[in-house]
Amino acid sequence: MTDAATNIAVIERQPRSVLVDMSGRYGMEPTAFEATLRATVCKGNVSREEFAAFLLVAKEYGLNPMTKELYAFPAKGGGIQPIVSIDGWARIINDHPMFDGMEFEDVREGDDLIAITCRMHRKDRSRSIEATEYMAECRRSTDVWKTWPRRMLRHKAMIQCARYAFGFSGIVDPDEYERMETARDVTPRTTGMRARLEARAAGADGFDPDQVANDLNHFDAAPSSDTASNKPASDPASDPSDAGDPFPGDLPPAEDTTASGAEADADEGTSLAVDTMAWADRLIADLPFLRPAQIEALETDRKELAKFAVLKATDMAKARELEGAIQAAKEG
Repeated sequence: MTDAATNIAVIERQPRSVLVDMSGRYGMEPTAFEATLRATVCKGNVSREEFAAFLLVAKEYGLNPMTKELYAFPAKGGGIQPIVSIDGWARIINDHPMFDGMEFEDVREGDDLIAITCRMHRKDRSRSIEATEYMAECRRSTDVWKTWPRRMLRHKAMIQCARYAFGFSGIVDPDEYERMETARDVTPRTTGMRARLEARAAGADGFDPDQVANDLNHFDAAPSSDTASNKPASDPASDPSDAGDPFPGDLPPAEDTTASGAEADADEGTSLAVDTMAWADRLIADLPFLRPAQIEALETDRKELAKFAVLKATDMAKARELEGAIQAAKEG
């Protein structure tokens, strides 16, 4: 065999790049295809490896990122999370060769919709697969849930049933991604107080369990009038370098006996009261949507109790309002 023939044989065995494959599918040059996706459906700084993984998911499920059937958002803990829009879920369900139709059933108590059941049929099964999603568990205090609660619940039922019926994995819908991003993080905090306060101020509407974990950090760091050892781990008024960059723990500062240090302590105390009021208002608004187990957890959690103690010390009227809202949620 000649050298030329040998070279041809080697070239034929080389795998085709997923970027070349996907860009060719849509008639685009690989470089332009990558630049377009990074600018439209990839949020944040996505590495080459993460971008390749994103394309592999799109290829596996036959989804078109160009028509917003699939997105790539940063995931907690690093990497990316492929997010499939409702149009994308409908695509992969209908394109599955074993799909043989689906149907929905509303579950009501009087005029109130309490759940939706989705049933899917497979050509190779004699019985249907079904999943029921409940409004009390799924509803959130967001604009889309307030505007289209029935539609959103129907989507949740369809997506969960599709997972059972066809084993779809590694992908979530936008609503699930938002829930994952607000889920409680039990890893130690390594950012400064300024970053924590800014994160709370920019939080999404509704109860944020992540904030509850942070609130006790803020409470524990509250300044005391008779000891300097209780000064906050990071003082934004006196430490301009604390912009939230990660570092190995919030180290306690040297003892500060200056007048400026006392002023900063007073500012922190005021900030604590304001944060506690905001926390109480958000919790009162979300209590009607919490399950009994979640309410019970609120009443026994050490961090919640500490936050409530601060509320009672700063605004007794608001504390009583919160107690009444908890009682009403338990009875409802």
